[in-house]
Amino acid sequence: MQKVVLHPKAIRQIQLLVTQTTGEWLAYLDGQEREGSIWVMNLRIPPQIATGGSVDVEEYVDSPDHVGVMHSHHTLGMNRFSHTDEEYINGNHPMSLL
Repeated sequence: MQKVVLHPKAIRQIQLLVTQTTGEWLAYLDGQEREGSIWVMNLRIPPQIATGGSVDVEEYVDSPDHVGVMHSHHTLGMNRFSHTDEEYINGNHPMSLL
């Protein structure tokens, strides 16, 4: 398992998502591998349809800096990946954070 380092900008973006959304959300993580760790420098928030229990990205736009994906179950009380997460999100990205 690699260590993930979040740049302060990425932390601020996560804080905004957590405080300004009421349902699930998904963000693409941009950064680089450096010194044996994954450094997340920025979140890309794609157009998405989010509800209290799911999130569907309308269009994926690739980036040469793409290192993974992050999403939130928000207030659902789940602190683990769901079956849907495992099947449709985790396997499609180099790294997945919840």
